Amino acid sequence: MIRSIFKLVLVLFVVVSMTSVVHATETRLEQGGMTTEQMVGAGVGGTVGAGIGAGGSVIAISNAGLVAGLSGPGISSGLFAIGGGSMIGGVVVLTAGTAIIVGAGIYGGYKLVHWYQTP
Repeated sequence: MIRSIFKLVLVLFVVVSMTSVVHATETRLEQGGMTTEQMVGAGVGGTVGAGIGAGGSVIAISNAGLVAGLSGPGISSGLFAIGGGSMIGGVVVLTAGTAIIVGAGIYGGYKLVHWYQTP
């Protein structure tokens, strides 16, 4: 019972943390005096990062478990293996990894457009 509550709190913490990071990034983009092109570059970079993160998560789940593939047992065993013994741990690890990749994509898209615009 205690472990289940701890895992739920951990998942809620990750979700709230990701939401606050996204909000802070949006606020910085709106108030930072960025050009429209830089905002578009950041949005495209974030979208590409989300695609890469989601695709990487699916591949990791599919290949990590004892049962290969994306069937019910395959997903369960993949999340269990990635999470070090718990499926919730696997979800947290993959969610955090995807959030990091999205953040890198946003920053990379912004910097690429900024570099291109610099004379």
